[in-house]
Amino acid sequence: MQHAFETVISLVLDLTSLWAQPVQKLLLQVPRCASVAVPAYSFPEKFSSFSFLSLLTKAEVIAALVKVRAECNKVNSLKHT
Repeated sequence: MQHAFETVISLVLDLTSLWAQPVQKLLLQVPRCASVAVPAYSFPEKFSSFSFLSLLTKAEVIAALVKVRAECNKVNSLKHT
């Protein structure tokens, strides 16, 4: 029994020696200025091409999808009862 107690004590002392070691702080480089260079991006052009290819920008389509989801939820709730 004494041997197990000594093993536990030695393990605890090993762990506390790990905690007692100083932690090195990471030195981060501070940027010279607070701005980041951003490449040219034409938002209106990209949005118009997205709108042309997608129906998810029309209010009628979004309303129809909401109604379809509501019906799916109703059917799903009937299946689980």
